[in-house]
Amino acid sequence: ALSAVDRGDYQVALKEFSALADKGDDRAMITIGSWYLNGEGLPQDYVKAMEWYLRALAKGNADAMNNLGVMYRDGLGVPQNLVVAGALFRRALAEGKNDGVIGRSTRNLSKLDVWISEDQVKKVEQTKPEDLTADALRKLNSSRKDTEGRRPLLLISSNAWSSLPASY
Repeated sequence: ALSAVDRGDYQVALKEFSALADKGDDRAMITIGSWYLNGEGLPQDYVKAMEWYLRALAKGNADAMNNLGVMYRDGLGVPQNLVVAGALFRRALAEGKNDGVIGRSTRNLSKLDVWISEDQVKKVEQTKPEDLTADALRKLNSSRKDTEGRRPLLLISSNAWSSLPASY
């Protein structure tokens, strides 16, 4: 699969990585999502990127949490939502198992600190893990619309998310 990427043949790479993803390889899901997010070898498509990241999120992939957080922070394919972004970054930081995802999540939380209000920080801290599952995001996406008719993928709960530290 990587040799196709090295050759710049993203159509072949997509088929090969999709086969891996269909077998449950969450790293392949992240890779495909990143190609769509960045328009790397494939047309940029935030909806497809979001779906690939949600598939990886369902597998518990912390990179998916971080990348979804970036999409919400920057309003890429979804309405910008700093609370959702912060909650996803915190979850990625708490569940990340390698220095790479921990470093990216920490940097993203630091960037978010510049934009987020105290009230929004409190909402981040009150978000429960079950509010951030792939199924919860998809369910909310299919049942709610914002004022422009787009379907947001997540709304925030007022319940405490006690498994994370209060400060980051």
